[in-house]
Parts: sequence; structure tokens; C-alpha cells
Amino acid sequence: PVSLTLNFGPATPDLLRVLLPPTYKAPENCTATNSILCKTLATSTGGQTFLHITQPNQGDAFKGNVAIPVVIKSPEVQPASQAWMLEGFKTVTSVGGGRSQEQVGWAQYPTGLLLTPARNAVVQYGAVLQATTIFMASFDVVSRSGKLPGSLKLLAPSSRYRLLCDSRFLAFASSSNNTLECTEEPLKLNLKGGKTFPVGGNTVLLGIKLPSSPPQVQQGQFFKILLLDSSDTVLDSDMQLPSLPMAPAQLRTEQPTLAWSSSKANSQSTTTVCLRLMRSLPVGTDSSSVAAVLFVMPQGFRHMITSAQDVQDTEGSFPRAPDSPVQYDDSGADGSPLDGGADLRRVRIARDASKRVSTGKYCWSFQVTVPAQMPRENVWRLALCSAATCSTARDASVAAAFVIRGFALDEAAASLGEEGIAAGAFRQHHLSILAAGTTLLLPLVLHTLVPPLLGA
Repeated sequence: PVSLTLNFGPATPDLLRVLLPPTYKAPENCTATNSILCKTLATSTGGQTFLHITQPNQGDAFKGNVAIPVVIKSPEVQPASQAWMLEGFKTVTSVGGGRSQEQVGWAQYPTGLLLTPARNAVVQYGAVLQATTIFMASFDVVSRSGKLPGSLKLLAPSSRYRLLCDSRFLAFASSSNNTLECTEEPLKLNLKGGKTFPVGGNTVLLGIKLPSSPPQVQQGQFFKILLLDSSDTVLDSDMQLPSLPMAPAQLRTEQPTLAWSSSKANSQSTTTVCLRLMRSLPVGTDSSSVAAVLFVMPQGFRHMITSAQDVQDTEGSFPRAPDSPVQYDDSGADGSPLDGGADLRRVRIARDASKRVSTGKYCWSFQVTVPAQMPRENVWRLALCSAATCSTARDASVAAAFVIRGFALDEAAASLGEEGIAAGAFRQHHLSILAAGTTLLLPLVLHTLVPPLLGA
């Protein structure tokens, strides 16, 4: 609800009429408390919504300082005009017994409410045509008047994108001790056992079926995230998370997989990442080709590579560049072959662009050290780059990047012959600064309307 805090001064209206800003809406019954009655009875010529507010006992007047909570539906983006308008009317009886309403005051709140999106909301997926892959949603949870969200609702930009409760992908990546329950159309996630999402950063994984052709218009294609309490009231939301540009049509892949030899804390583990190409990669280094493969491990992991031979092709023969085929950071060296400073979580394989890369499965294996404690965002990333200089999965040259669910401490090892953990594509876009949406809990107060309600 939104609380209208009003000072009526000498005026004693028995009817309040509130004109909401453009694109704001309200349910027909906008009452939020038993102490007042609120109805949506009309709209202005410009399509704006009017609220009619009275006391439960007909004819009772509003007096003094009053806080009036009402239920509204906030828009998805901030409107150009944010002003709230209010008029106060008093019922008068003429000499002949007729009754009419006489304006006894007015007020305006020009600054309105600032709509703020959910904090640090990000969607990540591999924008590969026709792929069924992982969709990753990250967001921060904050307590709203002591309430925490128990559900997450996700909406796709259009029917061409389908969000899936695919058991191969579904995971609460930021907490291996909790299990997600999932329903589709619209997709909704709950924590098993009626738990709420914890305060702080949260990351969930699910499936997405991507279109067979790029959208004709990329602009305006948004995913929507809504965090709901136990009564399905929206506590937080971001309604403008942009869909990602699709990778070049010639790039067709299946989901990468991850296998490991040990998941013990502080242990050495041989990890293997596999990727299947559904179409061959032609000779050349144009912007639609793949010039390098980049691996990025979760926080706390460190590779143990000391030479190019430590990264083995365990399946397939990916053509490596003749000069510096494997680039990685060395803790004992000055500088970094990968931009951004030394980071032992990154390994890059440069492709020999003079050779065609055939369809089929390609696997790369190297040793890592497992951290003492798994990070909150426990995901691995594999990026396919059109430039051999890419250093992050968000690099401008990344054509498609894949996010792979990491393994938990002491999780049973997946051998090289097993499927491992399925993954999905990743490419990151940060949230828009404008968003809200649906019937939204706005824990804000419209303080003294300026000017205050004036006596006639």
C-alpha cells in the first residue's frame, strides 16, 4: 500500500478524490484498511485513474492529520509526470433538500514516488539460436518491513522465449542446502519447505528455450523478475532486464558439461569442461567466428597450470594457435596475458583460425585447487570469443558464453565418462534503472501534500 499523509487544516471534507500519475492503476476496491473506503470509479480523459475515498460511515468527515493507506498498481517504468493530485469535497444540502458536493480544498504532490528496481538484478543465458540452455537470474534480497520473499516469478519477453522447469538445470546456485520447487506458465520458483530467500545475493538456475531466429526488434525485449511474499504481494521487482543479442547464426552449440575428480575442501581436482558444436566453425577471424575459448572459475578456485601441456584435449582435437596457444595468469609473474590483473581463475585457449573446427564434442581438462568454502555464486563460465584477447565472460568480443553450475563440497565426483553437470549460455547485462510493476508494496509515505489541503 501507499500511505497518503494529509493535513486538512480547517477543512472537513467527507470525500477525497485522488488523481494518480499517468500509467499508475488501482484495483476497483483499493481499500487497504477498515478505517476508510477506497474505490476506483472513473478515469480522466487522458486515461489517468481516479480514486474516491470516504469514511466507512457515510457523511463522516476527515479532520486534522490523517494517514490514509491505499492499494495501487505501480507502472513498469517511471512516467514522465509523477504528480499526485487531490481534491476534498463536502456534501452540502440546499434549501430545497437537494444534495451536492462542494470543493473545500485541494493539494498536489509533484515529486511523486521514485520507482526503484530490485537491487543488482541480472539475467544471464546463452543467446544461441534454438538452444535449450541454462537461464541464470541473480538478485539481492532486502527486508521490506520485516518481510522476505518466498517466491520468485520470472516473465519472458515474448512467447518466442520459454522459461523451463528443466530438472537438468534447476538449482539454487547460491545455497546447495536448499531445494527449489518450480511451476511454469508463468514460471515461479519457491524454496522447498516454505522457506524464504535469504537477505543478500541470490542466484537461481533454470532452463530456457531460445527462439529459432533473432527478434526483428531487439529494443524493448525485456525479462521481468518479481519477488513475492507469502500472499503474492510484490516486495521487489525489475521489469526491464534486457534480452540479449543472439549469437551469429552459424554458431550452434549444445550445453557445456562439467566433470571433476575431487570435491574435497582444499584438494586438487582434475576438472573437465566439454562443449559440443552442432555446426562447424569455418576458417577465418571475422567477427562472427570463434578466435578463443575462455574459462572462468568461481571465486576461490585456482588453476595449477604451469605450461600449455597442462591443458589437455581429452576428447576432440581443438586446433590451437601455434604461438601462445594457452594463456593463463601465473602468481609468480609480473603482469598478466589476460587484461585486468593476475587472476588464477581464468584460462584462455587461442584457436588456430587457419583451420576449420569440425562438428562434434570437445573436452578440455586441467587441474585446479578447490577452496575451503564454496562461493555464494558457485558457477563456472565458458565463453566463445570472436577476438583472441577476451579476458572476461562480459567482454565485448564474446559471441556466446555459458554458465555451468558448480559442484558442492563433498559432492560425488562426476567422471569423464559421465554427463556431469549440464550448463547453459551466459552473457551479462545489468539492470535498467527504471522498473517496478504489478500491485507493488511501496514502503514510502507521501508526506504533507504541498500545498496542504486548504480551507475554502
